[in-house]
Amino acid sequence: MHDLSSCVLRNTLIGSIRDLLPRGTFLVGGCIRDMLLGKEPLDYDLVTGAPVEGVARDIALRLGTKPFWLDERRGIVRIVMKPSGVSIDLSQFKGPDIGADLMARDLTINAMAWDLTTNVFLDPSDGMGDLMNGLIRIISEKNLTDDPLRALRALRFSVTLDFPLREETSRLIRKHRDLLGQVSPERVKLELERALEVPHSARFFRLLTWEGLIPVLFPPSLTGESDDRHLWLPVFSVALPIAEEMDQIIYAADALMPGSRALLEEETEAGVRRAALLRLASFILGLREGRLGDRRGEEAGDI
Repeated sequence: MHDLSSCVLRNTLIGSIRDLLPRGTFLVGGCIRDMLLGKEPLDYDLVTGAPVEGVARDIALRLGTKPFWLDERRGIVRIVMKPSGVSIDLSQFKGPDIGADLMARDLTINAMAWDLTTNVFLDPSDGMGDLMNGLIRIISEKNLTDDPLRALRALRFSVTLDFPLREETSRLIRKHRDLLGQVSPERVKLELERALEVPHSARFFRLLTWEGLIPVLFPPSLTGESDDRHLWLPVFSVALPIAEEMDQIIYAADALMPGSRALLEEETEAGVRRAALLRLASFILGLREGRLGDRRGEEAGDI
């Protein structure tokens, strides 16, 4: 695990804007996690008790760009640097203070903060312990029911970081799985895209199956009306092998067909690469074929 103090002090972006930040501004979330893992963050989250619009304008002016509202209702302003695409999100506390803000987040590994005024590390849910042990843990049942998309986020981070879910987190996801159906399709789509961006992401479909989320995310025409345990045979015998084979083809794309890697990395729309769509399409095809095979077997048994 890397030394967070050194990572923050050496970070050129934070160093270039630090004097513009109000007292009591915190670096939070995924950028803290990435620094601890030795990765250079592409997205920085800053939270403060001060109004954010003026601070964002000052930061953007220094960086030679312009701020815009990412979510005006929730008070989140984004600054994107070109051509790198590195972004800074600036928002006020979700709650009365930083402690309440952190405890209202999704996963323990995303609920750590660094006080840029006092250089103090905050970790109220022991995200550092989970990061060191390589585990994914939802902070609380209430946090999951407040935003059911966090079930998919937990699975996505399990795949991208190759960390298993804590048993209690898995239990909570299965318990509240039907709530995911209330989440907007746009938000679900974004999580699926992110989960399918990594190599060998067929593991994501395996997790969706174990956690009982396939019938929630896919229509009855693909899953049938039966209990999700009846999906295990078509998923594990047909759909997953097809998805895993597609993973291998994408991984070895240039060796199989020189120049094809660039085509697979192209975006069909903002943030959606062809490779991710191929992974999803292969699983859907496998799920459909597996269910058709099941039905053909049932019909043959009735004769």
